Amino acid sequence: SVLSAKNVIKRYNVSKNVCHGVVYDQNMHEWMRPYQNFNPGLKLMFHGMDFYLKNKPNGKAFHDPLAACAAIDDSICEFKNVELYRERGEWGSRYSKDLNTLISINVNMEKFKKTIVGLETDGS
Repeated sequence: SVLSAKNVIKRYNVSKNVCHGVVYDQNMHEWMRPYQNFNPGLKLMFHGMDFYLKNKPNGKAFHDPLAACAAIDDSICEFKNVELYRERGEWGSRYSKDLNTLISINVNMEKFKKTIVGLETDGS
C-alpha cells in the first residue's frame, strides 16, 4: 500500500542485501564499548549484545538499526531510483526513472556507527 500511495512523496527502502553487510560482531562491540553509557538504549544494546556474542560469536545482522539510522540521515546509504515489484511471492527491484522510490545499494559504515551512538557526522 505504501509503495502505491499517492500521498507518500519519497520512499527510501533499505535493502536486505545492504543490511546483511552490517553485522554487529566482536569488532563492532569493541568499537561500541566507549559509548555504551551515552544513554540507556545504548547501554541495553551493549549488554544484550555482550550476552549474544558469547553464544553466537559471529554476530548478528543489524537490519532494523541500519534502517532506523538511515531514516535519521539518508546519506548513510547510497540510494538509487528503482521500481519495486513482487513476482512469484518474492520482492525485487529494477532501476527506474521513478524519482519517488529509492533503494539502498551501499552503506557508509562510519556514518552508520556515528549515528547509532549519537555522534555528529561531517555531512559528507
